[in-house]
Amino acid sequence: MKNILSNLKIGTKLLLYSISILATLLLIGTMSSLVLKKISVKENNIVQSITLSDAIFEAKYFLRSDMHIFMEISKASEIEKIKYWQGEHNFQIIFFNDQIKKIEDVYTNNKQDETYIFNPEILVLTKQVSKSYNDEFLLMFNKLQKLKQEELFIKEKSNSASDIRLNEIKKEILILESKVINNGLIIIKNIDKAKDLTRNIVSNLQKETKEIISTSLIRTIIIVSLALLLISVVTFYFIYLISTPVNKIKSTVESMSKGEQPSSFIIKSKDEFGEIQTAINKLINSLKQIAVFAKEVGNNNFMSEYTPAGKNDVLGNSLLEMRNSLKEAEDKQQKRDAEEEKRKWANEGIALFSNVLRQSDKNLENLSADILIKLVDYLNANQGGLFIKNDNEKDHVYYELITSYAYNRRKYQNKIIELGEGLVGTCAVEKKMNYLTDIPEDYIKITSGLGGANPKSILIVPLKIEEEVLGVIEIASFNKFKKYEIEFVNEIADNIASTLFSVRVNTHTKELLEKTQQQAEEMAAQEEEMRQNMEELQATQEEADRKTSEMKGLINALNSTSFIIEYDLDGRITYINDAYLNLFGINRDDAIGTHHSNNINFTKEQKERYKEFWQDLKSGNTKREKTKLTIKDKAYLFLESYSPIYNEENNVYKILKIANDISEFIEN
Repeated sequence: MKNILSNLKIGTKLLLYSISILATLLLIGTMSSLVLKKISVKENNIVQSITLSDAIFEAKYFLRSDMHIFMEISKASEIEKIKYWQGEHNFQIIFFNDQIKKIEDVYTNNKQDETYIFNPEILVLTKQVSKSYNDEFLLMFNKLQKLKQEELFIKEKSNSASDIRLNEIKKEILILESKVINNGLIIIKNIDKAKDLTRNIVSNLQKETKEIISTSLIRTIIIVSLALLLISVVTFYFIYLISTPVNKIKSTVESMSKGEQPSSFIIKSKDEFGEIQTAINKLINSLKQIAVFAKEVGNNNFMSEYTPAGKNDVLGNSLLEMRNSLKEAEDKQQKRDAEEEKRKWANEGIALFSNVLRQSDKNLENLSADILIKLVDYLNANQGGLFIKNDNEKDHVYYELITSYAYNRRKYQNKIIELGEGLVGTCAVEKKMNYLTDIPEDYIKITSGLGGANPKSILIVPLKIEEEVLGVIEIASFNKFKKYEIEFVNEIADNIASTLFSVRVNTHTKELLEKTQQQAEEMAAQEEEMRQNMEELQATQEEADRKTSEMKGLINALNSTSFIIEYDLDGRITYINDAYLNLFGINRDDAIGTHHSNNINFTKEQKERYKEFWQDLKSGNTKREKTKLTIKDKAYLFLESYSPIYNEENNVYKILKIANDISEFIEN
């Protein structure tokens, strides 16, 4: 063998050496192609699985929308609304079935592909969802539509038989609502199960892809090392036969064969050996970059950079495409999870404050404290204050701190904010939300209504009702509020304002009514005492005169601030105070004896509610109504209280109506 090599020319020897290198590179290229093929298969599976996941998510969204449409149809009382929501329902059917078809198409299009990971359970769940929706859910929709049509038709009639049928229809609709909810929850459960299966597939595929990359790189390194070892043996002969330059190449190749990372050659010649040394330098650098890049991707560092050797570097470009695909899939999943978490947070907050606002039986201060405490805690803020408009004096309107909360405890303070004063006063005048983040150290002490702390952000929201700012909520935090948190506070502000306004008006009316009833009861007790104690007539008479004087004063005060009418049990006026007469410009004789419903044209439905209204009053139930009237081209808004009045036998014998003009509380 030595003699044969010794007789060869240097060109032939180098040719043999080059052939050995090409064979090695061919082996590496073959392995790389196999790796890329496996990665491509996994990427296709991931893309198809993400398509399934998106279609399942959209199907769930359209189903929830259809359940909402069902509830809207069941509550609708007009044929136009029913037709509108029925049209929306028809769109939801198309959208929902499109998503189901998209899922089935994925399996149909990939059924013949042996490399595709087929999970038949997802397809089974999809078919169950489609069957439940089209065979059961839509049948209930059709039945609801027929019931609503029958209900509207019957309401045009007015007899006892139609009333009985209406009650039956309402019961059937309630049963349908329960079935729709239960059926919808079952379908959603199957959809969620299918989505979880899809996510598991994506997760497993990503894990398998990482394992393939890691294993393939190890194998490539092993093969390269073995190939380099073979080259080093061949090189040994060339070193022995040729010269010292080959010894240097041999030394480097032996280092690489041991898994080391040798230093690059210092090129001193431009002959064939110099070219070989240059090629080996590139190979060393490329392997180093590939090893580092593969390790980073394996550690989920998708921001790691790698520069391919050139536009035809198949392995390098494929690794970059793989990294980008994995990064894009992870980014999409994180974005979907973040949006879902925001929606869940907002929905839970709306439900929480709906429960708080339903507790309107509390007084204004306690209800305000509950609202503020829960709002500050829910936003993870540090302190807050709730200011209520005080317009008892027409010439001096200001906002009063009714409750405050700071650092997980309530703070009781007396604080008044004038219109236009500081952040709260400015918000009340401008009627706009204000959010500040650039706050100097002493800014809150100068212009804020809270004082004491130095937050990083302040959120001030007006509590408006029909463009009137009833109050202002101020919340301070050491953290900046997120956009969806600000939108949430702005969304519930109107509901808070409506509830506080209702509580304030009801409290004022209740106080007036209780005071009137208390005086009446005291007068009756005094009269009874006079009859039973005739021997003390003089003393009792003096006490009665005093009580009568107080009662007259109270009645005069009530007459000066309220509009009072008394009705008999048939709804005819038996007494009307001067305030009412002056407001309508009529005399007392014309008003006495007129019926409560004079000059009112009722529909059939309104006529039935009117009968129920008077029947409740006769049964001893107190009623409150809001009434809008236009008198002499001026619009009025009255808060009316109807109170049954009992005789000595504890029977209702007349109805007292006390009306208060609240137009001045509502800005037009």
